[in-house]
Amino acid sequence: MTTRTRLLDPAVGRALSAVSATAKKGLGDPALAELVVIRASQLNHCAFCLDMHLALAREYGVSQRQLDLLAAWEEAEDVFDERERAALALTEAVTVLTGGTSQAFGSGEVSCRTRSTRGPPSTSTRRGWPI
Repeated sequence: MTTRTRLLDPAVGRALSAVSATAKKGLGDPALAELVVIRASQLNHCAFCLDMHLALAREYGVSQRQLDLLAAWEEAEDVFDERERAALALTEAVTVLTGGTSQAFGSGEVSCRTRSTRGPPSTSTRRGWPI
């Protein structure tokens, strides 16, 4: 877990918790809400959030199979129902904003990991906070 999670002002954490609680209430399904948060956390590469929300998802009855296949939900048609798929599609639409280069790409971090005959790595900027 990086320093970015430790440097947050406690007031920011409380505000994010309030947003999260409102979103979960609006969905009416805590298991679905955790799937959404976990997917956003995967996209944002937030180990702190993944650790916390994977445990919560298990408590709410999310299956291990769903957790295992969440990163590839679009191909796991028999694992996620229509409502879950719609929520995950919306999550990706508001979490992954393209049009720029990622911090890792700009700093050269990805160059040694992405060399292949397929061409250069794709560039995208990931923003957003899991709700």
